[in-house]
Amino acid sequence: VTMSFLIAPSGFRPFERGAIESSIVRRFGEQLARGPERLAVKFGTASLSYAELDEQANRLARAVLAARGQRPEPVAVIVEQGLSLIVAILGVLKAGKFYVPLEAAHPRERLEHMLRDSCAQLAIVSAAAVPVLQGLALPGLEVVDIDGLDPTLPASDPGIDMAADAHAYIYYTTGSTGQPKGVVDSHRNVLHNVMRYTNGLCIMCDDRLTLLQSASFSGAVSSMFAALLNGAGLFPFDLRNSTSQALADYIERERITIYHSVPAIFRSFLHGDRRFPSVRVIRLEGDQSAALDIELFHRHFGPTCVLANGLGATETGITRRYFVSQETLLPSGTVPIGYPVEDMDVFVVDERGAPTTPGVTGEIAVRSEFLACGYWNQPQATERAFLADRTDPAKRIYKTGDLGRMRADGCLEHLGRKDSLSKIRGVTVALAEVEAALHRVPAIREAVVVGRTESGAERRLIAYYVPQVACEPTTSELRRALADMLPPTMIPSAFVRLEQMPLNENLKVDRSNLPAPPRVRPRIDQQYIAARDLTEAQLVQLWEELLLVAPIGVCDDFFDLGGDSLLAIQMTAAVEQETGAQVRLSAMLAGATIEHLAASLAPNATPCGRIVPLQSAGDKPRFFFLHGDYSGGGLYCQVIARELGRDQPFFAVTPCGLDGEHAPATIEEMAERHLRALREVQPHGPYFLGGNCNGGLIALEMAQRLVESGETVERLIVIRASARNVRYARLRRLIDRWGQACGVGAVRRQAVIKHLRWFAQDLASKSTLARLALVLHKARAAFRLLWQGLRRRPWFRLEIDSERPAPGHPPARETLIDTFMTAAADYIPLRYPGAVVVFWPEAEPIPPDEAIKWWRKVAPRAEIEIIPGDHLTAVTVHARSLARRIAAHLALKKS
Repeated sequence: VTMSFLIAPSGFRPFERGAIESSIVRRFGEQLARGPERLAVKFGTASLSYAELDEQANRLARAVLAARGQRPEPVAVIVEQGLSLIVAILGVLKAGKFYVPLEAAHPRERLEHMLRDSCAQLAIVSAAAVPVLQGLALPGLEVVDIDGLDPTLPASDPGIDMAADAHAYIYYTTGSTGQPKGVVDSHRNVLHNVMRYTNGLCIMCDDRLTLLQSASFSGAVSSMFAALLNGAGLFPFDLRNSTSQALADYIERERITIYHSVPAIFRSFLHGDRRFPSVRVIRLEGDQSAALDIELFHRHFGPTCVLANGLGATETGITRRYFVSQETLLPSGTVPIGYPVEDMDVFVVDERGAPTTPGVTGEIAVRSEFLACGYWNQPQATERAFLADRTDPAKRIYKTGDLGRMRADGCLEHLGRKDSLSKIRGVTVALAEVEAALHRVPAIREAVVVGRTESGAERRLIAYYVPQVACEPTTSELRRALADMLPPTMIPSAFVRLEQMPLNENLKVDRSNLPAPPRVRPRIDQQYIAARDLTEAQLVQLWEELLLVAPIGVCDDFFDLGGDSLLAIQMTAAVEQETGAQVRLSAMLAGATIEHLAASLAPNATPCGRIVPLQSAGDKPRFFFLHGDYSGGGLYCQVIARELGRDQPFFAVTPCGLDGEHAPATIEEMAERHLRALREVQPHGPYFLGGNCNGGLIALEMAQRLVESGETVERLIVIRASARNVRYARLRRLIDRWGQACGVGAVRRQAVIKHLRWFAQDLASKSTLARLALVLHKARAAFRLLWQGLRRRPWFRLEIDSERPAPGHPPARETLIDTFMTAAADYIPLRYPGAVVVFWPEAEPIPPDEAIKWWRKVAPRAEIEIIPGDHLTAVTVHARSLARRIAAHLALKKS
């Protein structure tokens, strides 16, 4: 699969598997014998042939041996980019030792730590690093100045042979999770990694490879040895002291054939209509690639060039690779990291370590016998990170800390680091997915998303972006573009424009150095209009404190300013406390501006109404949806309405208690109140109803009553509403018939049913003695109610009325929640003759099989569909996919 676009050039010699049972020095010697005069390294105008590189490395090896003898040990290499760096690394290996690449530019504390931790007693340095070492508290460290070697040292090979399992180097990790750890690897593993690159990319002696990475970055290993161990040319380039224009000139001037860098550097030099015909392979590794990288590849490189997007780590080397040709089209903003490479098994595991099914996100793990040896002088850390493989003692398993998901065809998608998951208001967001969506916006060149917490405020998603040349998108435009690709919970609260992304020492985006978002009004489509009266001024102040933005105009959209549905709840609570007026969250559906909100707070304001038209145009049947959100306003309905299309009329039905009236105590009464409002909008069927959670139960009861009255309910769609209480349907019928015969009202009948249900449940779970006590207690309560009903005393009805709060006095939000939860728990659905579509979240506590069992008892024609998510995320994170499923069922019938 990995060779699908790459045809081996004429003269290509595969890297034989037997060659890995050797050493780096021996393999280099074979390339030297094949062509001593060939160009080995070129930096600027200076260059070395293979013979010249060998001679200089031999002299350095002699100096190392004279200082430290032949015992294998670590040797620090502190040499800047250039010819001397390659000489230093090869010279240390020729002396039978292993190198520890460090940088003089490292912070003093970090450099001191790595020198101490590595136990290096000798350092190979260039002249620029000597003053740095003199300032460190490292007594006993010997120093060899590579620029001042004794020219009389012999240039012949010292002849020290190393075993394949001997240490080759220690590379320190970036230390993002604490003190940096040294990763140790062997000659065999390095050679196996070079074999994977050589055979996968068809590297041959005529190739010219870039070396852009810092010496201390493990990505340099593959570029350096893939060239020198195949007889090819290596071309170091000093990115730190150059410009992107200089990098482009260098690639063209040196006729580079194999380019390798992280994506951020790749994007930096590709401008205008410049093309690079000499490049035949592009390697992007070390960070996530985006759709933009593929677009740049298509625009700037030749028809036979191939882009290889890969995944690797210091602990594993290259593990997966995805080839892109000029004909490749990507289905989404996520660029896959592809298919297997030789001897590296990659799989995705869940939190328990079990392999996930295709399409499910988890941690990427690698199984191989060619993983790194471990962490230097940290056996416990090695044991934790490199797990034994029970199926094959020769192999180990390394959990990378990267997130991914496997496609059905075995292709792997990379979704960022495990620690890139961010919990935003209770919802776990994969930052890589948001970044991928941003990269699909044409106006954006680069994008990074982080979760930030500032000044005690809630954690927010912040997007940083570099725009395309001559593009300046507004926040409103960016939010609209993302709304077509992401659920509301994944849309960033703020968008920060940057001229360029900050990079760390490994040339990756330095997320820790991103600036705090400015607390100024973003660039939105709406013109700024200041507050015009006291109410608007109060609301402006509240919004500015909540959204951390100023100034805010009265016509600015709450969501364009960074608001979301949960912030809307906080906002309305603050407005109620400040103004003393009740705020109906359904008003936010109709217009999320201060102007609209202030108008709804006016003493003579018209209530928003129980049925809110989110889309009234279109020739399709009207869809009435009871969103069931008695605390959040059902703002997710906006996403569903938009996804259903402009030609699908969509009406959000506001829960009782949010429309200025008191909430009834039962689902039956709520359904009757909603039916009166429904018939004012649409007097007769056919009806298309839907509902979420408690709204689904109310929609079911409404459908029951419509069918009983002779109307047609064409479609009933219910989301995550439990029908378990259907087991008490016979009890409900019995009590209803008795109550109607005796003139007992619905509330009293509900109380009787509740007592009898408790009696039955408790009876089944208690001991014999406890059962007898419960029989006496519960039976007494139940029969007392029955007797009161039968007697039909005059004060009986007065007592029923006294149980209800006075109409027109809305309950507190906490009381309203209790009312709905109690009503839903007490509701017993009766048998429904029509068709029902039930969407059940896969992560719901009630298993799908049980949900299906009870719904089939309610409606034999019920159709059950499992949807992604849990009780909350099914209608928030996965609102768009839910809308598509709803649309499919609404499309089955036209009016």
